[in-house]
Amino acid sequence: MVASYAFTFGDIETICKRLGVTQAKKGSKTWRGIGPDGIFRQTYNHSHGSGDLIATGTAKQIAEQLKFKDLKDMHDFLLDKKRKI
Repeated sequence: MVASYAFTFGDIETICKRLGVTQAKKGSKTWRGIGPDGIFRQTYNHSHGSGDLIATGTAKQIAEQLKFKDLKDMHDFLLDKKRKI
């Protein structure tokens, strides 16, 4: 059985903020910044409301752009509030 991970736009914003990634400018869909590990990250969050779910393919792309190994790694990061990277 393959595990499925669901993310909302609000989850992605939370992950970005914990990584030090912020909106390029107010209202921008581009989020970028340098994480605590010194690595530059950039993604696009086309938020349709913080509670709306993101399609799995889009979540995979965001996980890759934010330098996570996979969706599970990004999901684990979201759940573990003490994890730095």
